[in-house]
Amino acid sequence: MTDEEILHAFRTAKEHEPPLEAIIAAREQRETITPHLLGLLRRWDTDAAVMMEEGDWICPGIAILLLGEFREAQAHELIVSICRKDEVVLDFLFADDVFDNARPMAATFSGDLEPLKLLVKDREADQFARAVALSAMTALLQQGHLSKESVEQFFADLFHGGLEREENHVWNELTNLCGDLCMTRLLPEVRKAFAEGLCDETYAGLSNIEIAMEGRDPWMGYRREQRFAEIDVLEELKGWPYFQPKREIGKDSAGNDFGLFDEETVLPPSYAPSAFESVTQPIRNEAPKIGRNDPCPCGSGKKYKKCCGMPF
Repeated sequence: MTDEEILHAFRTAKEHEPPLEAIIAAREQRETITPHLLGLLRRWDTDAAVMMEEGDWICPGIAILLLGEFREAQAHELIVSICRKDEVVLDFLFADDVFDNARPMAATFSGDLEPLKLLVKDREADQFARAVALSAMTALLQQGHLSKESVEQFFADLFHGGLEREENHVWNELTNLCGDLCMTRLLPEVRKAFAEGLCDETYAGLSNIEIAMEGRDPWMGYRREQRFAEIDVLEELKGWPYFQPKREIGKDSAGNDFGLFDEETVLPPSYAPSAFESVTQPIRNEAPKIGRNDPCPCGSGKKYKKCCGMPF
């Protein structure tokens, strides 16, 4: 495949059909395809409105993943700059969660920490993108590119005026990462942030952060492994809802939809439609309403609309 054919395959990829052949070809033609991928990101960085009119969100998403897999340092500032766009642009580009982990930012790190710092402190930027920049710093620390002292000092600066004193997801991620990194010196500041209502207790929780600082969090090792994980574009695309295998809507005996299942799924007897047909009282959800742009209460760090609130 030529470089142009690869990009065309990305742009025209159909639902449920990831462009596997084109990705493999891009890997084989890394030297020639990289300038095209960088050029695409530059166009998004300089003229996002025009790019949105073209309607292509798949190609830039794959481009970011490929450049992350290639560890292309020229992509770092472009990715960070794009993440400083408004929520309309970010939702258009990253609705399939390309940016809900920090690995592309960390993988393309050029050695200059200033772009990440500026994103974290940018009060006009999307709160989730700012939080991702913090996670990227943590990944860089754990990979040995940054010292714990430098990151801890930056976090301390955020507590002492670097962040606006109002609840948002940046505070959730900042306090959570202090726990993951066992920054016990910052525990008084973490407690103060919770006391002032800057953090969502359902995201991580002060008690869980305190446990993490003591090194007793059983999930800490898993999160560390995730930050070290290499980017594999083919594996990443398996997690995009757009490329999920085609599913069928199940029907009950009255012909009503009752769920989405893989075509091969065999329901156990307790979950067969007849098990629900005898229910006479409606089930009411008594839990507080969750906004689509709120952090998902499951603790994934994603927006609700891109996690448990994602429509099938």
